[in-house]
Amino acid sequence: MSAVDGEALEIAKRKILKELLKDEKIKECCSKPPSRELVEVTSTEEFHEKIKSCRLAIAFFYTPTCPYCKMMEPLVEAAAELLGDRVVFVKVNAAYLYEVAGMYYIMGTPTTIAFRNGEEVDRIVGLVPVEVFEEFLTRLLEEGNCPLPEDAGEA
Repeated sequence: MSAVDGEALEIAKRKILKELLKDEKIKECCSKPPSRELVEVTSTEEFHEKIKSCRLAIAFFYTPTCPYCKMMEPLVEAAAELLGDRVVFVKVNAAYLYEVAGMYYIMGTPTTIAFRNGEEVDRIVGLVPVEVFEEFLTRLLEEGNCPLPEDAGEA
């Protein structure tokens, strides 16, 4: 085997190893991969089950008549589609699940809460620019030791 072939083989091995390690880190983020969509929860039990099913979770609290919620929801849905293999995203109707909204002192909608291991770590209240939401998610992933997808900047 020539030196060039050996070097190419080494590069291929490193690339494969990097991909395997990335997959292992993602597996550490969620015991089983969540869906790549924003899932509406309909009970307190389901809410708690979902936010504890992954190391990282995002809960989007809304009300059906809130115009700012309707503007924020597509942003949260896009994040769920992009990051849904490492973060669970749930949607909570604060008017319907008022007991959950009360537990987390939701005073207005939209409110987006970040959870790590089932515990609240941060929140965004109101409609925010895309850049603020991206920074919020990036910080959550970095602090939770879950890698960002390599194509995240291209979306």
